[in-house]
Amino acid sequence: MRPTIAWGQGDGRAVMLDAGNGNNMEVFAGAAARPARLPGEPEPLLLHLAFRTPSCDAAFARAIRAGAAVVAEPKTVTIPSDPPTTVRIAFCTGPDGETIEFFQDQA
Repeated sequence: MRPTIAWGQGDGRAVMLDAGNGNNMEVFAGAAARPARLPGEPEPLLLHLAFRTPSCDAAFARAIRAGAAVVAEPKTVTIPSDPPTTVRIAFCTGPDGETIEFFQDQA
């Protein structure tokens, strides 16, 4: 896989890897910094799953209607990569406690 964008430093660094056919895999450093869980609460099978979508707002709304819990409403952010990359993102929690991210490229 070929890196397409990278940002951050140390445990805050991340990279998007081109997996082909318009698909990417986002890899984060700092695996020791996992979200806190309540005693007895099982670890989710996935911690974070991201989907590229042509409409972040529509995908997020559909997930919420289906019962996902809101983590962060849709917003436009600029990733401090080189060059900077602007995306629209939103986050919700899936049925097993995983964080689901929707992102939309902004040209």
